[in-house]
Amino acid sequence: MAKSTQFLNEKKIWSDLIEEAKNFKSPIAKNTKHLNNKFTIKQCGISLDFSRQNINSKIFDKLILLAKNSELTSKISEFSKDTYKSEQKHIEALHMLLRAKKNSFLFLGKKISNEVDKELKKFLNFAEDLRGFKILGWNNLPIKNVVVLGLGGSVLGPKLATQALKSNSILKKIKLFFLSNPDCCDFDLVLTKLKAHETLFLIQSKSLKTPEISILKAHALKWMKIHGCSDSNLKKHFSVVTANLKASKSENYFDQYTFQIWDWIGGRFSVWSSIGLPLAISIGEEKFREFLEGAQEMDEHFLNSDFSSNLPLISSLLSVWNRNFLNLPSYVVVPYTSKLDLLVEYIQQLDMESLGKNIHTNGAFCKIDTGQIVWGGPGIEGQHAYFQLIHQGKTVVPVDFYGLKPNKKNNNQENMRSTFLLSTIKAQADALFFGDKKNNFDGNRPSSIFLLDEISPRILGSLLAMQEHRVFTMASIWNINAFDQPGVELGKKLLLKNIGGKFE
Repeated sequence: MAKSTQFLNEKKIWSDLIEEAKNFKSPIAKNTKHLNNKFTIKQCGISLDFSRQNINSKIFDKLILLAKNSELTSKISEFSKDTYKSEQKHIEALHMLLRAKKNSFLFLGKKISNEVDKELKKFLNFAEDLRGFKILGWNNLPIKNVVVLGLGGSVLGPKLATQALKSNSILKKIKLFFLSNPDCCDFDLVLTKLKAHETLFLIQSKSLKTPEISILKAHALKWMKIHGCSDSNLKKHFSVVTANLKASKSENYFDQYTFQIWDWIGGRFSVWSSIGLPLAISIGEEKFREFLEGAQEMDEHFLNSDFSSNLPLISSLLSVWNRNFLNLPSYVVVPYTSKLDLLVEYIQQLDMESLGKNIHTNGAFCKIDTGQIVWGGPGIEGQHAYFQLIHQGKTVVPVDFYGLKPNKKNNNQENMRSTFLLSTIKAQADALFFGDKKNNFDGNRPSSIFLLDEISPRILGSLLAMQEHRVFTMASIWNINAFDQPGVELGKKLLLKNIGGKFE
């Protein structure tokens, strides 16, 4: 029987915000193009301009009060301690431990800290050996290519980060390829570019039982044998990241090529763990540690900052406002730097898998809307595709723009390009918000602009941690579990039933 409690939508602040939404008058209604310059915030190299959202100072203050009424302070406190896992069933929410300093607020004792530190050193050393061409294949020649086999949270974070931080110097190191689809069409195209004796397959699977991964692994094994690798040498060409160490041991993977993750890390929150090995291979140990430090800086900011200046919290409140009070069921993620093109897929999984729930944490069915439909794509291409619907479609779709600030260190041409892209973002945001009634652009289309000082390991780490905290905050306000995915699990069970478990 569901435990009786008063949900946030039953409190006065919820009904107050409903009234505010009904009575809101935008700058358009007041015949002004004035933006509220108070609606900007910057932390950890990331600035957020939400002056084009359909809110005012009164609404903003009430949204902050909404967060306080949701007992968010105590939930954040629990979230930063190991008690969070034990007090709520089926929650894997200790990913902040992976980037915490030993003397930080998250230091939980020697055992868990030593485990995390030991595994970090192990996979970073392996990454450095690969980068130094010290890992050898069956004929004692160095490995030069790593093919990552993974699905969902086991690959989206590392894939995004590797793409974002790619540089000319990195391209001279190990070549990385990411594959997920068991139809093996892309797999075969990639294999035509590779030599078997210098290729390592990195299997990223928490359970090592995923049928799709089993198919990909079998395809890789077959290809290796066809190209001359004997059975006795196969394990020189396979590395594993998993929580199922028993299974990896039974399959005779080398201990030094096997890396552990833990049950208390959800897949979509795991890029900071051994799942981030592809990123470490790409950028090296020093920069990977900077990536962790950036995330840790955002953790400190989220856990310790006042609500009114808290970047992840404000971002989440804007989404709650649009979803629950303006009744807008989707939003679009629009990067204006090609380095962040994969951010759409990353946020889509993080957001929709975490927040797509219809029951509260106590088992009661939700009477409020939860979750959002997340979509999008590169902004420059989007302007000539889906932007028409955003500008004039019958459905209002909030937009999150992502871009880069011009950097004085860049040369004139680079600055010209970055200035052009920034001007493009602001032009699109203004067109959405202010419109042009003479040409049937109604305006009042809300958007936020996220600008990064640069795309460095540190700032990227802060950005991804910000997204994690944003999702946690929304789940806390809606009183749902952000760290499970029962719908996904049901599909897996039915698949295994249909195939008779033969791919396990």
